[in-house]
Amino acid sequence: MRNSEPAGPPDRKRPACRDSLALFLLLYFVYAATSSGDLMADSEIRWATARSLVEHGWFDIPAEFTPQHAVGLDGKAYSFYAPGQALLLAPFAAAGRAIAALNLPIGGGGDMFGQFLASVVLFPLCGAAAMVVLLWVVRDLTGSAPLARAVALLCGLTTMHWHHTISGGDESQVALCVLVALWAMQRAWLSGSWPLRWLCMAAMGLAVCFRPSAAIICVPLGLVGFAFDMI
Repeated sequence: MRNSEPAGPPDRKRPACRDSLALFLLLYFVYAATSSGDLMADSEIRWATARSLVEHGWFDIPAEFTPQHAVGLDGKAYSFYAPGQALLLAPFAAAGRAIAALNLPIGGGGDMFGQFLASVVLFPLCGAAAMVVLLWVVRDLTGSAPLARAVALLCGLTTMHWHHTISGGDESQVALCVLVALWAMQRAWLSGSWPLRWLCMAAMGLAVCFRPSAAIICVPLGLVGFAFDMI
C-alpha cells in the first residue's frame, strides 16, 4: 500500500554537518602533512614556558634560553609572550616527556616528541577548526552554502592562514577565538541566547590571552556587540 502522507521538509542540518566535517578533515590533513614537525622562533620560547609549567608548575624560563625575557620581582626570568599558547602546549610537553621515558628504539627527547605532536595535532586542529567556524559565519550571513564553502577553502588554502597554522605561531588560535566570538555574536543577535553571549565574551577574552594585540579587534567587536544588543 502506497503511503499518501506528504513528505516532510528536508533535513538541512545533515548537509551542513557534512560540509563542516569534510572541510575540517581536508584542512586538518593538509596542514598536518605540510607541518615542519617541530617548533621554531617565538614558539620555542612559548614551548620553554610550557615545559616549565610541566616541570615545576610555574611560568618562568631559563634566563640563558633567550635574551628576550624580563626578570620578575622573584628574580626569575619570564618571556614577554602571553600565557595562552604555553598553557595549550603544556599537555604536549607532558606527553613528550612520557613518550621519551619509554626509551623507544628511535631515540629522541621529550621536546622532540612533544613538539612533533603539537605540530601535527594541535596547530592543524586549531587552523582547520577556525576555517570551519568561518564557514558557519559566512553561511549565516549570506544563506549560501556554496559561497561559504568557497570562502572557507580559499581562506584556508590560499592565504597566510596556512603558513601561520603550520609554523607553530599563535595566529591560528587567535583566529579561532575571534571567529568563534563573531559566530556567537551573530547567533545571539538572532536568538537572544545568553549562553551564546557568554561564549562570545569568553572567546574574545581567550584571544587576548593568546595575544594581547588581539584587543585591537576584540574591543571594537565587543563595542559593536553591546551597541546593537548582540552581547
